[in-house]
Amino acid sequence: MLRVESFSRAHLFYYFVSIANGNGIGIDEPGSWLEASKRVLGVDGEVSHSQLADLVEGINPDTFSCLDQRAAKRKIGHFDLVFAAPKSVSILALCAGDEIYSKVLDAHESSVEKALNWAGRHAVSVAGPIPGDEHNVSSTGILGAQFIHRTSRKNDPHLHSHIVMPNLAQGVDGHWGSARTRQLFLNSRYVGEIYQCHLREKMTKDLGVNWTRFRNGVADLQGIGPEVIRNFSKRSQEITRLLNHPLSAQNDLKFAALNSRPEKDLTKTVESLRPMWQDQLAKLGVPHETLLKNTLEKEQNRPANHLLALLGEIPSDKEQAKNWHNLAKAIDEYREKWGLQNSVLPLGPSCLELAKETSNSVSRLSDLMKIEHDISARQWLRINEIEHFRGF
Repeated sequence: MLRVESFSRAHLFYYFVSIANGNGIGIDEPGSWLEASKRVLGVDGEVSHSQLADLVEGINPDTFSCLDQRAAKRKIGHFDLVFAAPKSVSILALCAGDEIYSKVLDAHESSVEKALNWAGRHAVSVAGPIPGDEHNVSSTGILGAQFIHRTSRKNDPHLHSHIVMPNLAQGVDGHWGSARTRQLFLNSRYVGEIYQCHLREKMTKDLGVNWTRFRNGVADLQGIGPEVIRNFSKRSQEITRLLNHPLSAQNDLKFAALNSRPEKDLTKTVESLRPMWQDQLAKLGVPHETLLKNTLEKEQNRPANHLLALLGEIPSDKEQAKNWHNLAKAIDEYREKWGLQNSVLPLGPSCLELAKETSNSVSRLSDLMKIEHDISARQWLRINEIEHFRGF
């Protein structure tokens, strides 16, 4: 899932409040620079508040040279792109121990990077050098920093990344300007699905997990049932109750989330919360050993080809399962043809959904892939254009 919001400069403080310092205050690790920031700005290492504030003001935090003197006058200081792992993934990562967490975190970070790489090329542009000029120039990538948080405001497992992107970008022609993000907002669902696709593929390859069928573009891990997910989704339940309250005058998800947001407890670390989470799992009939067995040692219907993770749960019917495997084979052949063996794109989520729905007609897959390739090759990809093909 991906959420995109814009903020003023004052909001930067939020990302540093929860970081542990020398006094032991805080629960999260320091932020890290995005790859585009390292490449374009020359920065590296941990991110400080002053460095990020400099970048938002249009100053290179490494050389202190002025990148864009107009940046300090912009009302929008930065954008916050939040990539959140499915709840079942958070539960496995944060309740199963350090070794599993390390592998899930690696999958999460690499998937965020893949999604940002695509967004930087196709969904973020740079305002032209002449004020008032509507001409946009492609950007060299999304600048900024990543802050990984691991808990919700209700102290449930919640692995997610805040991508702090300043309202600043460099065009491929070398000039600096404000970040044009209209396409990013339009395509936020698609960018989020790129993250989800890569996460499923890498976790299946590295951990051998299986996935349920999609729901709203998201698949959960097999072996972690709905009751367990509900138990660790207290914040979502709180928002839902507010939305469904008979006296609620504002049936708006964002409004409900903001107006019911509690302060985050900065004294409880993941290490201190893990025993409580494991106790809750045991009461639900899923002790630590069962959690690992259900998710990591479940051989039934495990795909031999990890690309099947992109398509979700394998049907139990033998004939349908055969079509599923033929579908994965066709995907492999298509990727090899286009030199895309290590990439989800241009075989994107819309094509996968269509392919899944029409898996009994595998011969149609090449046509669906061609549509997806043509759409992805455009300079700007609009989510409503993808939606048009869902009824193909």
